[in-house]
Amino acid sequence: MRKYTAYRQGEERFDGQLYRIMVRAEQKARENPRVGIPQQPPVPEVQEPKPETPTVICPARQVMNIYRELEAEREREKLEKARQILTHKAEIVAKYLKKHESQYRSPQALISEPRSGESVRARKRNY
Repeated sequence: MRKYTAYRQGEERFDGQLYRIMVRAEQKARENPRVGIPQQPPVPEVQEPKPETPTVICPARQVMNIYRELEAEREREKLEKARQILTHKAEIVAKYLKKHESQYRSPQALISEPRSGESVRARKRNY
Protein backbone atom coordinates (compact mmCIF):
# COMPACT_ATOMS: atom_id res chain seq x y z
CA MET A 1 0.00 0.00 0.00
CA ARG A 2 1.43 3.30 -1.01
CA LYS A 3 1.06 6.35 1.15
CA TYR A 4 1.67 9.90 0.24
CA THR A 5 2.67 12.40 2.83
CA ALA A 6 0.10 15.10 3.24
CA TYR A 7 0.86 18.73 2.88
CA ARG A 8 0.47 19.26 6.58
CA GLN A 9 2.51 17.37 9.09
CA GLY A 10 0.67 14.37 10.68
CA GLU A 11 -1.78 13.90 7.80
CA GLU A 12 -1.53 11.04 5.34
CA ARG A 13 -3.08 10.74 1.90
CA PHE A 14 -3.73 7.29 0.34
CA ASP A 15 -3.63 6.58 -3.35
CA GLY A 16 -6.89 6.67 -5.31
CA GLN A 17 -7.20 2.94 -6.02
CA LEU A 18 -7.04 1.99 -2.36
CA TYR A 19 -9.52 4.73 -1.51
CA ARG A 20 -12.02 3.43 -4.12
CA ILE A 21 -11.69 -0.14 -2.76
CA MET A 22 -12.44 1.10 0.75
CA VAL A 23 -15.46 3.13 -0.38
CA ARG A 24 -16.87 0.18 -2.37
CA ALA A 25 -16.51 -2.14 0.65
CA GLU A 26 -18.31 0.36 2.88
CA GLN A 27 -21.17 0.72 0.38
CA LYS A 28 -21.60 -3.07 0.13
CA ALA A 29 -21.64 -3.32 3.90
CA ARG A 30 -24.38 -0.66 4.05
CA GLU A 31 -26.46 -2.39 1.37
CA ASN A 32 -26.07 -5.90 2.78
CA PRO A 33 -25.34 -5.55 6.51
CA ARG A 34 -25.40 -9.33 7.23
CA VAL A 35 -22.40 -10.19 5.10
CA GLY A 36 -19.91 -12.13 7.18
CA ILE A 37 -22.34 -12.60 10.09
CA PRO A 38 -23.80 -16.11 10.43
CA GLN A 39 -27.59 -16.04 10.31
CA GLN A 40 -29.43 -17.08 13.44
CA PRO A 41 -32.47 -19.32 13.18
CA PRO A 42 -35.78 -17.53 13.79
CA VAL A 43 -36.85 -17.59 17.42
CA PRO A 44 -40.14 -19.46 17.86
CA GLU A 45 -42.84 -17.61 19.78
CA VAL A 46 -43.42 -20.54 22.13
CA GLN A 47 -40.19 -21.77 23.64
CA GLU A 48 -39.91 -25.52 23.96
CA PRO A 49 -38.59 -26.65 27.34
CA LYS A 50 -35.04 -27.88 27.06
CA PRO A 51 -34.39 -31.32 28.48
CA GLU A 52 -32.73 -31.12 31.86
CA THR A 53 -29.20 -32.35 31.86
CA PRO A 54 -27.81 -33.42 35.20
CA THR A 55 -25.34 -30.90 36.52
CA VAL A 56 -21.77 -32.06 36.68
CA ILE A 57 -20.48 -32.06 40.24
CA CYS A 58 -16.80 -32.31 40.94
CA PRO A 59 -15.68 -35.32 43.04
CA ALA A 60 -14.57 -33.15 45.95
CA ARG A 61 -18.04 -31.60 46.19
CA GLN A 62 -19.63 -35.06 46.01
CA VAL A 63 -17.50 -36.21 48.93
CA MET A 64 -18.40 -33.06 50.86
CA ASN A 65 -22.13 -33.62 50.22
CA ILE A 66 -21.88 -37.24 51.38
CA TYR A 67 -20.03 -36.12 54.51
CA ARG A 68 -22.74 -33.52 55.24
CA GLU A 69 -25.49 -36.12 54.80
CA LEU A 70 -23.71 -38.49 57.21
CA GLU A 71 -23.25 -35.71 59.76
CA ALA A 72 -26.93 -34.74 59.49
CA GLU A 73 -27.95 -38.40 59.96
CA ARG A 74 -25.75 -38.69 63.08
CA GLU A 75 -27.24 -35.48 64.45
CA ARG A 76 -30.80 -36.75 63.85
CA GLU A 77 -29.97 -40.03 65.60
CA LYS A 78 -28.48 -38.15 68.56
CA LEU A 79 -31.56 -35.92 68.87
CA GLU A 80 -33.90 -38.92 68.60
CA LYS A 81 -31.99 -40.73 71.37
CA ALA A 82 -32.14 -37.64 73.61
CA ARG A 83 -35.87 -37.33 72.94
CA GLN A 84 -36.44 -40.97 73.90
CA ILE A 85 -34.45 -40.53 77.12
CA LEU A 86 -36.44 -37.43 78.07
CA THR A 87 -39.73 -39.18 77.29
CA HIS A 88 -38.73 -42.10 79.51
CA LYS A 89 -37.73 -39.76 82.36
CA ALA A 90 -41.03 -37.88 82.07
CA GLU A 91 -42.96 -41.17 82.26
CA ILE A 92 -41.04 -42.24 85.38
CA VAL A 93 -41.65 -38.86 87.06
CA ALA A 94 -45.36 -39.03 86.21
CA LYS A 95 -45.64 -42.53 87.75
CA TYR A 96 -43.72 -41.44 90.84
CA LEU A 97 -45.87 -38.35 91.35
CA LYS A 98 -49.05 -40.35 90.88
CA LYS A 99 -48.00 -42.78 93.65
CA HIS A 100 -46.81 -40.11 96.08
CA GLU A 101 -48.99 -37.11 95.28
CA SER A 102 -50.59 -37.15 98.74
CA GLN A 103 -47.19 -37.06 100.49
CA TYR A 104 -45.51 -34.38 98.38
CA ARG A 105 -47.43 -31.25 97.62
CA SER A 106 -46.03 -28.38 95.61
CA PRO A 107 -44.96 -25.21 97.46
CA GLN A 108 -47.61 -23.26 95.53
CA ALA A 109 -50.30 -25.55 96.92
CA LEU A 110 -48.99 -25.00 100.45
CA ILE A 111 -49.03 -21.21 100.07
CA SER A 112 -52.49 -21.10 98.54
CA GLU A 113 -54.12 -23.28 101.23
CA PRO A 114 -54.60 -21.37 104.46
CA ARG A 115 -53.57 -23.17 107.63
CA SER A 116 -55.71 -22.88 110.67
CA GLY A 117 -54.92 -19.74 112.65
CA GLU A 118 -51.93 -18.65 110.50
CA SER A 119 -51.74 -15.40 108.55
CA VAL A 120 -50.47 -15.10 104.97
CA ARG A 121 -47.49 -13.04 106.17
CA ALA A 122 -46.42 -15.75 108.59
CA ARG A 123 -46.68 -18.42 105.90
CA LYS A 124 -44.45 -16.42 103.56
CA ARG A 125 -41.84 -16.01 106.32
CA ASN A 126 -41.63 -19.77 106.73
CA TYR A 127 -40.68 -20.31 103.09
